Amino acid sequence: MNTPVVTAGTVTRSGGDTPAADATVELLAYPDSEEMAALEEGDTFDLSPVGRTTTDANGAYEMRVDPGVDLSQFARDGRTMDVSLRVTTAEGTAVEEASLSPDEATGGAEAEAALAGEDRQSSLPTNADLELTPMSERESFQTEEHEAATTQAAASGDYTVQYTDLGTRWTNVGAVFVKVTGVWAQVKHRVNADASLGAAVDSGSGYYASYTVDRYSSSEIQFPKHGRYSYKFFDTQRPYGKYYNYNNCGVLINTTVKPINGSGNSGSRERDASHLIPANQPRDRCAPGVKGARHTQDIGKATTWATGAKVEDIVGFNMSTRTGFSQQASYEFEFMSAGRAVCGTRSDPSYPGDPGVIVVQDY
Repeated sequence: MNTPVVTAGTVTRSGGDTPAADATVELLAYPDSEEMAALEEGDTFDLSPVGRTTTDANGAYEMRVDPGVDLSQFARDGRTMDVSLRVTTAEGTAVEEASLSPDEATGGAEAEAALAGEDRQSSLPTNADLELTPMSERESFQTEEHEAATTQAAASGDYTVQYTDLGTRWTNVGAVFVKVTGVWAQVKHRVNADASLGAAVDSGSGYYASYTVDRYSSSEIQFPKHGRYSYKFFDTQRPYGKYYNYNNCGVLINTTVKPINGSGNSGSRERDASHLIPANQPRDRCAPGVKGARHTQDIGKATTWATGAKVEDIVGFNMSTRTGFSQQASYEFEFMSAGRAVCGTRSDPSYPGDPGVIVVQDY
Protein backbone atom coordinates (compact mmCIF):
# COMPACT_ATOMS: atom_id res chain seq x y z
CA MET A 1 0.00 0.00 0.00
CA ASN A 2 1.28 3.48 -0.85
CA THR A 3 1.90 5.88 1.99
CA PRO A 4 -1.42 7.71 2.40
CA VAL A 5 -1.97 11.44 2.50
CA VAL A 6 -2.40 12.22 6.20
CA THR A 7 -3.68 15.74 5.55
CA ALA A 8 -3.98 18.25 2.72
CA GLY A 9 -5.03 21.86 2.35
CA THR A 10 -3.91 25.31 1.29
CA VAL A 11 -1.52 27.85 2.76
CA THR A 12 -2.51 31.50 2.44
CA ARG A 13 -0.97 34.80 3.41
CA SER A 14 -2.44 36.88 6.22
CA GLY A 15 -6.08 37.64 5.46
CA GLY A 16 -6.63 34.26 3.80
CA ASP A 17 -7.17 35.59 0.25
CA THR A 18 -3.73 35.22 -1.36
CA PRO A 19 -2.09 31.79 -1.78
CA ALA A 20 1.41 31.25 -0.43
CA ALA A 21 3.20 29.49 -3.30
CA ASP A 22 6.42 27.47 -2.88
CA ALA A 23 6.06 27.44 0.92
CA THR A 24 7.60 24.53 2.82
CA VAL A 25 5.12 22.63 5.00
CA GLU A 26 6.54 20.31 7.66
CA LEU A 27 5.14 17.65 9.95
CA LEU A 28 7.15 17.43 13.18
CA ALA A 29 6.89 14.73 15.85
CA TYR A 30 7.21 15.19 19.61
CA PRO A 31 9.24 12.62 21.61
CA ASP A 32 7.41 9.66 23.14
CA SER A 33 5.43 9.95 26.37
CA GLU A 34 8.23 8.63 28.60
CA GLU A 35 10.59 11.42 27.54
CA MET A 36 7.86 14.08 27.70
CA ALA A 37 6.69 13.03 31.17
CA ALA A 38 10.27 13.22 32.49
CA LEU A 39 10.74 16.89 31.52
CA GLU A 40 11.55 19.36 34.27
CA GLU A 41 11.04 23.13 34.32
CA GLY A 42 13.17 24.80 31.63
CA ASP A 43 14.27 21.56 29.92
CA THR A 44 14.63 21.57 26.14
CA PHE A 45 14.09 18.87 23.54
CA ASP A 46 13.95 18.62 19.75
CA LEU A 47 11.03 17.91 17.45
CA SER A 48 11.78 15.41 14.68
CA PRO A 49 10.78 16.04 11.04
CA VAL A 50 8.64 13.14 9.77
CA GLY A 51 7.15 14.74 6.66
CA ARG A 52 7.87 17.65 4.34
CA THR A 53 6.24 19.05 1.21
CA THR A 54 5.94 22.31 -0.78
CA THR A 55 2.86 24.26 -1.80
CA ASP A 56 2.05 24.68 -5.49
CA ALA A 57 1.20 27.93 -7.30
CA ASN A 58 -2.26 27.90 -5.70
CA GLY A 59 -0.89 27.37 -2.18
CA ALA A 60 -2.12 23.75 -2.12
CA TYR A 61 -0.20 20.90 -0.45
CA GLU A 62 -0.50 17.21 0.38
CA MET A 63 1.32 15.84 3.43
CA ARG A 64 2.66 12.29 3.60
CA VAL A 65 5.07 10.93 6.18
CA ASP A 66 8.58 9.98 5.16
CA PRO A 67 8.46 6.17 4.66
CA GLY A 68 12.06 5.97 5.89
CA VAL A 69 11.14 7.24 9.39
CA ASP A 70 10.17 4.71 12.07
CA LEU A 71 7.14 6.35 13.66
CA SER A 72 6.91 3.76 16.45
CA GLN A 73 9.68 5.59 18.31
CA PHE A 74 7.31 8.54 18.83
CA ALA A 75 4.12 6.65 19.65
CA ARG A 76 2.56 6.58 23.10
CA ASP A 77 1.64 3.04 24.09
CA GLY A 78 1.88 2.12 20.41
CA ARG A 79 -1.28 4.10 19.63
CA THR A 80 -0.84 7.77 18.78
CA MET A 81 1.91 10.37 18.58
CA ASP A 82 1.84 14.14 19.01
CA VAL A 83 2.67 16.17 15.90
CA SER A 84 3.01 19.81 14.88
CA LEU A 85 1.98 20.82 11.36
CA ARG A 86 4.00 23.91 10.52
CA VAL A 87 4.82 26.29 7.71
CA THR A 88 7.41 29.04 8.18
CA THR A 89 8.23 31.53 5.42
CA ALA A 90 9.95 34.91 5.22
CA GLU A 91 6.47 36.42 5.48
CA GLY A 92 5.14 34.56 8.49
CA THR A 93 4.31 31.34 10.33
CA ALA A 94 1.32 29.02 10.73
CA VAL A 95 1.15 26.14 13.22
CA GLU A 96 -1.42 23.50 14.20
CA GLU A 97 -1.03 20.83 16.91
CA ALA A 98 -2.61 17.37 16.70
CA SER A 99 -2.22 13.65 17.34
CA LEU A 100 -1.57 11.08 14.62
CA SER A 101 -1.84 7.30 14.45
CA PRO A 102 1.38 5.77 13.07
CA ASP A 103 -0.69 2.99 11.50
CA GLU A 104 -2.87 5.47 9.60
CA ALA A 105 0.14 7.55 8.58
CA THR A 106 2.12 4.68 7.09
CA GLY A 107 -0.68 2.71 5.43
CA GLY A 108 -0.82 -0.07 8.02
CA ALA A 109 -3.51 -2.71 8.30
CA GLU A 110 -6.10 -0.38 9.88
CA ALA A 111 -5.23 2.74 7.90
CA GLU A 112 -7.85 2.61 5.15
CA ALA A 113 -10.76 1.97 7.51
CA ALA A 114 -9.53 4.52 10.04
CA LEU A 115 -9.03 7.29 7.51
CA ALA A 116 -12.50 6.71 6.09
CA GLY A 117 -14.37 6.62 9.41
CA GLU A 118 -15.63 9.44 11.60
CA ASP A 119 -13.92 7.89 14.63
CA ARG A 120 -10.44 7.82 13.10
CA GLN A 121 -7.74 7.74 15.74
CA SER A 122 -5.88 10.79 14.43
CA SER A 123 -7.04 14.26 15.42
CA LEU A 124 -5.14 15.75 12.47
CA PRO A 125 -8.01 16.51 10.06
CA THR A 126 -7.97 15.29 6.46
CA ASN A 127 -8.15 18.94 5.40
CA ALA A 128 -5.92 21.44 7.22
CA ASP A 129 -5.81 24.94 5.78
CA LEU A 130 -3.10 27.20 7.18
CA GLU A 131 -2.98 31.01 7.29
CA LEU A 132 0.32 32.77 7.93
CA THR A 133 0.77 35.11 10.88
CA PRO A 134 2.81 38.06 9.55
CA MET A 135 6.48 38.26 10.49
CA SER A 136 5.98 41.79 11.86
CA GLU A 137 3.67 40.41 14.56
CA ARG A 138 6.05 37.58 15.34
CA GLU A 139 8.94 39.98 15.96
CA SER A 140 7.05 41.79 18.76
CA PHE A 141 5.95 38.40 20.07
CA GLN A 142 9.61 37.38 20.26
CA THR A 143 10.43 40.18 22.73
CA GLU A 144 7.42 39.60 24.98
CA GLU A 145 7.86 35.84 25.21
CA HIS A 146 11.58 36.03 25.95
CA GLU A 147 10.74 38.13 28.99
CA ALA A 148 8.21 35.54 30.13
CA ALA A 149 10.41 32.47 29.60
CA THR A 150 12.51 31.36 32.57
CA THR A 151 15.60 30.80 30.39
CA GLN A 152 16.59 31.26 26.76
CA ALA A 153 16.43 27.96 24.88
CA ALA A 154 19.83 26.76 23.73
CA ALA A 155 19.00 25.80 20.16
CA SER A 156 20.69 22.44 19.73
CA GLY A 157 18.82 21.56 16.54
CA ASP A 158 16.48 22.96 13.91
CA TYR A 159 13.33 22.53 16.04
CA THR A 160 14.17 23.14 19.69
CA VAL A 161 11.38 23.34 22.27
CA GLN A 162 11.55 24.59 25.86
CA TYR A 163 9.12 23.27 28.47
CA THR A 164 7.35 25.18 31.25
CA ASP A 165 5.15 23.44 33.84
CA LEU A 166 1.64 24.92 34.15
CA GLY A 167 0.45 22.58 36.88
CA THR A 168 -2.90 20.77 36.82
CA ARG A 169 -6.14 22.05 35.29
CA TRP A 170 -9.72 20.86 35.73
CA THR A 171 -11.04 19.05 32.66
CA ASN A 172 -14.48 17.59 32.02
CA VAL A 173 -14.78 13.81 31.56
CA GLY A 174 -18.55 13.34 31.49
CA ALA A 175 -22.03 14.48 32.53
CA VAL A 176 -25.37 13.03 33.65
CA PHE A 177 -28.85 14.47 33.10
CA VAL A 178 -31.45 12.43 34.99
CA LYS A 179 -34.85 14.08 34.55
CA VAL A 180 -36.97 11.42 36.29
CA THR A 181 -37.18 9.20 39.36
CA GLY A 182 -36.43 5.48 39.28
CA VAL A 183 -33.03 5.48 37.52
CA TRP A 184 -29.48 5.54 38.89
CA ALA A 185 -26.71 6.96 36.69
CA GLN A 186 -22.94 6.72 37.09
CA VAL A 187 -19.97 7.90 35.04
CA LYS A 188 -17.16 5.32 35.03
CA HIS A 189 -13.63 6.34 34.09
CA ARG A 190 -10.95 3.64 34.19
CA VAL A 191 -7.28 3.24 33.34
CA ASN A 192 -6.63 3.79 29.60
CA ALA A 193 -9.83 5.77 29.06
CA ASP A 194 -9.11 7.87 25.98
CA ALA A 195 -9.71 11.61 25.78
CA SER A 196 -9.48 14.19 23.02
CA LEU A 197 -8.28 17.47 24.55
CA GLY A 198 -7.89 20.89 22.97
CA ALA A 199 -4.54 22.58 22.37
CA ALA A 200 -3.81 26.30 21.94
CA VAL A 201 -1.12 27.97 19.81
CA ASP A 202 0.24 31.53 19.75
CA SER A 203 2.25 32.45 16.65
CA GLY A 204 2.39 36.13 17.46
CA SER A 205 -1.14 37.52 17.42
CA GLY A 206 -2.56 35.82 20.52
CA TYR A 207 -3.64 32.27 21.32
CA TYR A 208 -6.09 30.45 19.09
CA ALA A 209 -7.67 27.01 19.45
CA SER A 210 -5.66 24.45 17.50
CA TYR A 211 -6.70 20.85 16.88
CA THR A 212 -7.03 18.34 19.71
CA VAL A 213 -4.45 15.93 21.11
CA ASP A 214 -5.11 12.37 22.23
CA ARG A 215 -4.49 11.39 25.85
CA TYR A 216 -5.04 8.18 27.82
CA SER A 217 -5.57 8.03 31.57
CA SER A 218 -3.12 6.12 33.72
CA SER A 219 -5.35 6.09 36.80
CA GLU A 220 -8.96 5.29 37.64
CA ILE A 221 -11.40 7.98 38.77
CA GLN A 222 -14.29 7.10 41.10
CA PHE A 223 -17.50 9.07 40.63
CA PRO A 224 -20.64 8.46 42.72
CA LYS A 225 -24.05 7.31 41.50
CA HIS A 226 -26.72 9.94 40.98
CA GLY A 227 -30.50 9.52 40.96
CA ARG A 228 -33.56 11.62 40.37
CA TYR A 229 -33.29 15.19 39.07
CA SER A 230 -29.48 15.11 38.93
CA TYR A 231 -27.73 17.37 36.44
CA LYS A 232 -23.97 17.11 36.93
CA PHE A 233 -20.63 17.58 35.20
CA PHE A 234 -17.72 15.38 36.34
CA ASP A 235 -14.13 16.65 36.22
CA THR A 236 -10.61 15.50 36.87
CA GLN A 237 -7.32 17.38 37.02
CA ARG A 238 -4.83 16.91 34.19
CA PRO A 239 -1.28 18.33 34.04
CA TYR A 240 -0.61 20.98 31.37
CA GLY A 241 2.57 22.40 29.90
CA LYS A 242 3.64 25.38 27.84
CA TYR A 243 6.09 24.75 25.01
CA TYR A 244 8.26 27.49 23.48
CA ASN A 245 9.28 26.57 19.92
CA TYR A 246 12.55 28.01 18.58
CA ASN A 247 14.38 27.72 15.27
CA ASN A 248 18.11 27.02 15.02
CA CYS A 249 18.87 30.77 15.29
CA GLY A 250 17.15 30.99 18.67
CA VAL A 251 14.14 32.85 17.20
CA LEU A 252 10.82 32.05 18.87
CA ILE A 253 8.38 30.64 16.28
CA ASN A 254 5.36 29.95 18.47
CA THR A 255 4.19 28.78 21.89
CA THR A 256 1.83 25.87 22.52
CA VAL A 257 -0.30 25.06 25.57
CA LYS A 258 -1.60 21.50 25.87
CA PRO A 259 -1.93 18.60 28.34
CA ILE A 260 1.29 16.75 29.09
CA ASN A 261 1.98 13.33 27.58
CA GLY A 262 2.14 10.25 29.73
CA SER A 263 0.63 11.70 32.89
CA GLY A 264 -2.49 10.52 34.67
CA ASN A 265 -5.43 12.23 36.29
CA SER A 266 -5.48 13.58 39.82
CA GLY A 267 -8.45 14.54 41.95
CA SER A 268 -12.11 14.61 41.01
CA ARG A 269 -15.08 16.91 41.43
CA GLU A 270 -18.66 17.38 40.28
CA ARG A 271 -20.32 20.62 39.14
CA ASP A 272 -23.87 21.77 38.58
CA ALA A 273 -25.05 21.38 34.97
CA SER A 274 -28.67 22.45 35.43
CA HIS A 275 -28.19 25.38 33.01
CA LEU A 276 -27.68 22.87 30.16
CA ILE A 277 -30.52 20.37 30.73
CA PRO A 278 -31.57 18.98 27.31
CA ALA A 279 -35.22 19.07 26.24
CA ASN A 280 -37.17 15.79 26.22
CA GLN A 281 -36.21 13.77 23.16
CA PRO A 282 -38.53 11.98 20.68
CA ARG A 283 -39.00 8.24 21.20
CA ASP A 284 -36.91 7.29 18.15
CA ARG A 285 -33.85 8.71 19.95
CA CYS A 286 -34.43 6.61 23.07
CA ALA A 287 -33.45 3.20 24.43
CA PRO A 288 -36.23 2.14 26.84
CA GLY A 289 -35.40 0.12 29.93
CA VAL A 290 -37.38 -2.31 32.06
CA LYS A 291 -37.32 -2.52 35.82
CA GLY A 292 -34.13 -4.22 37.01
CA ALA A 293 -32.30 -3.72 33.70
CA ARG A 294 -29.05 -1.87 33.08
CA HIS A 295 -27.98 0.21 30.10
CA THR A 296 -24.22 0.68 29.72
CA GLN A 297 -23.23 3.43 27.27
CA ASP A 298 -19.86 2.25 25.95
CA ILE A 299 -20.40 2.64 22.20
CA GLY A 300 -20.84 5.71 20.03
CA LYS A 301 -19.06 9.02 19.81
CA ALA A 302 -19.16 10.98 23.06
CA THR A 303 -20.12 14.65 23.27
CA THR A 304 -17.42 17.29 22.94
CA TRP A 305 -17.67 19.89 25.70
CA ALA A 306 -16.50 23.14 24.09
CA THR A 307 -15.19 24.70 27.30
CA GLY A 308 -14.29 21.54 29.18
CA ALA A 309 -10.66 22.42 30.05
CA LYS A 310 -10.34 25.35 32.45
CA VAL A 311 -7.33 27.24 31.04
CA GLU A 312 -8.82 30.70 30.41
CA ASP A 313 -6.29 32.40 32.69
CA ILE A 314 -3.45 31.03 30.52
CA VAL A 315 -4.66 31.38 26.93
CA GLY A 316 -7.69 33.66 27.24
CA PHE A 317 -10.35 30.98 26.70
CA ASN A 318 -11.27 27.49 27.89
CA MET A 319 -10.54 24.56 25.58
CA SER A 320 -12.49 21.51 24.46
CA THR A 321 -12.59 18.03 25.99
CA ARG A 322 -14.14 14.75 24.89
CA THR A 323 -13.84 11.41 26.67
CA GLY A 324 -14.78 8.67 24.21
CA PHE A 325 -17.27 5.96 25.10
CA SER A 326 -15.51 2.61 25.58
CA GLN A 327 -15.14 -0.18 28.10
CA GLN A 328 -12.71 2.13 29.89
CA ALA A 329 -15.00 5.20 29.88
CA SER A 330 -18.72 4.55 30.06
CA TYR A 331 -22.01 5.67 31.54
CA GLU A 332 -24.08 3.07 33.43
CA PHE A 333 -27.83 3.43 34.04
CA GLU A 334 -29.75 1.15 36.43
CA PHE A 335 -33.53 1.09 36.01
CA MET A 336 -35.40 0.78 39.32
CA SER A 337 -38.76 1.56 37.70
CA ALA A 338 -40.41 0.93 34.34
CA GLY A 339 -41.40 3.62 31.82
CA ARG A 340 -38.00 5.30 31.63
CA ALA A 341 -35.46 5.54 28.82
CA VAL A 342 -31.90 6.61 28.03
CA CYS A 343 -32.03 9.04 25.11
CA GLY A 344 -29.56 10.91 22.92
CA THR A 345 -30.01 14.46 21.66
CA ARG A 346 -28.94 13.27 18.20
CA SER A 347 -29.80 9.56 17.98
CA ASP A 348 -30.68 6.37 19.87
CA PRO A 349 -27.68 5.66 22.13
CA SER A 350 -28.13 1.89 21.62
CA TYR A 351 -26.46 2.15 18.21
CA PRO A 352 -22.98 3.21 17.09
CA GLY A 353 -22.60 6.76 15.91
CA ASP A 354 -23.03 10.08 17.65
CA PRO A 355 -25.90 10.01 20.18
CA GLY A 356 -25.13 13.54 21.38
CA VAL A 357 -25.80 14.41 25.00
CA ILE A 358 -27.24 11.49 27.02
CA VAL A 359 -30.41 12.22 29.00
CA VAL A 360 -32.68 9.98 31.14
CA GLN A 361 -36.39 10.76 30.75
CA ASP A 362 -39.90 9.26 30.76
CA TYR A 363 -40.74 6.94 27.86
